[in-house]
Amino acid sequence: MNITWKIDAYPFTTTETGRVQTIAANHANKTFLTFSVLPYSYYVISATTKIPISQYYTSKLIYPVFNPTVHFTNPTFEFDVSLPFSLTITVTSSCSTSDILVMWDPVLETDSPIKTLLPSHYTLTNGNKTITFKPYVLTGGFSYTIKVQVGHKVNFEQSAVTVEQSFTLLTPGSSPPVVRISVVTNHNDMVVSSAERLVIASNVISGLPTSLKYAWSISPLVDQEFIAGAGTSSIEILPGGLVEGTYLITLYVQDKFGTDSASITVIVNDPPEPGTISVSPSKGTAVINSFLINTNGWVDDDRPLLYRYAFYESSEDVGKLDKMYLLSNFTTENQITVRLPNPKTTKADYVIAVAAMDTFGSVKENYTKITLQPYSPTTVDEVLTQMNTIVQNQYTDPAKALSDINLAVSLLPTLQKLDPSNSSVVAKVNEYISSRN
Repeated sequence: MNITWKIDAYPFTTTETGRVQTIAANHANKTFLTFSVLPYSYYVISATTKIPISQYYTSKLIYPVFNPTVHFTNPTFEFDVSLPFSLTITVTSSCSTSDILVMWDPVLETDSPIKTLLPSHYTLTNGNKTITFKPYVLTGGFSYTIKVQVGHKVNFEQSAVTVEQSFTLLTPGSSPPVVRISVVTNHNDMVVSSAERLVIASNVISGLPTSLKYAWSISPLVDQEFIAGAGTSSIEILPGGLVEGTYLITLYVQDKFGTDSASITVIVNDPPEPGTISVSPSKGTAVINSFLINTNGWVDDDRPLLYRYAFYESSEDVGKLDKMYLLSNFTTENQITVRLPNPKTTKADYVIAVAAMDTFGSVKENYTKITLQPYSPTTVDEVLTQMNTIVQNQYTDPAKALSDINLAVSLLPTLQKLDPSNSSVVAKVNEYISSRN
C-alpha cells in the first residue's frame, strides 16, 4: 500500500517543522507513525493513500495539560465611576508570555442599567492582563462581578483556569466617604511595642478625593511631639509616645457630602526592662577561647522571656543587623557558652549584646563590652585545624549553624593573609579528600 504521511506542528517553528517533516518522510508506506511530541504543542497528522478511496483523519496530541496560576493584584476593588479604573491579574506559567491567552468576561447585575458590556467600553493592555474601564461606562451604586479565563493557546480548552472578582462603583459626590484604617507596623495582631514606632494608614473611598479633610483622635491622649501626620491620611506615633495600655484610635474623614469614621483598638506592651550581662572570662582570644555569657534580672510581667545573644565588633555597630554576629536564636536559656568570631580590626570596644523578648513579641536589647584578643595563627595548618573543629557535620539549630559559619568565615581574611595564592589551602583540601577516599 502506498501511504504518504503529513505532520503539521503548532506553534510553527523552523526546527520543529523540519523535524516532523523528516519523521513523516521516514514513515512513508508504513501503516503506523511513531514520534515524540514537545510540551505545549499540538500536531495535526494526516495519512493519504493512492487508491481511489482516500482515508484522511486528524488527531490532536496535546502534552502535557498544564494549568497556569492566576490571581488579581489590585489592593482595592472599590472605584470612582467618574474616573478610569483598572483590574490587573498576575499569571504564573512555564509557558512563554506569547503562548498565554487571556479572555475577560464581565458579568453584570440584572438590575444594572447596562445589560451588555461592549469592547468599546474598556481597553486591554499588558498582554491582556490589565482591563481598564472608561469613565461612566458603568453606573455608580452597583456591584459588578468580572470573570477572566487564562490558558495556553495551543490547548486552551484543557488548560484554562477561571477566576472571578467582584468590585463596587461609587457615584461621585452622591454619598459621604467610606473609611477604613489598619495598623501597618504591627507584629502580633493588634499588640504593639511602646519602644517602636506605630504607623496607621487609611483607605478612603470618595467621589471627591481632592476635597477630603482628615482628623485623628487618640484616647488616652498622646503628647503632640510624638505624633506625625495628624492632618493626613496616615498617622505615625514615634517611639516613647505610647505607654503600656489600651488605645482607641479613630480617623474622621469629611467631604462636602458628609463624614465617615473608622476606629481601631491597639494594645501597647512595654518591652522588658534590661537586666545584667556578665561574660566569663572577661577577656580572652577570639576563635580559640570559650566564653560563658550569662544574663539575669530582666523585668517583665509577660513571661516567659526569650533571650538572643549576639556580638558586635564596635559599639558604633550596635543595632545594625548587617553588622551583628548572631550567636544564638531566641531561647529560654539565660546563659550560653560560645566562641567569638575573629574581628576584622583591633579595637577596644567589642560588644556582647543580649536581647530579651516577652510573650507579646516586644524586644529590648542590653550590652556589655569585653576585651578580646584577635586570633593570630602563623600557619595555614593552624587555621584549617580550627575550622575543622568549628563546623559540625549536622545541625538541628539554624542559629547554631549560622553562628559556626560566621566563626569559620571570620578566619578567611587570616587564611588569605597567610596564603595569598591559596596554593597551600588547595593542597590541604586535596590531601583531605584523598584521605577520605
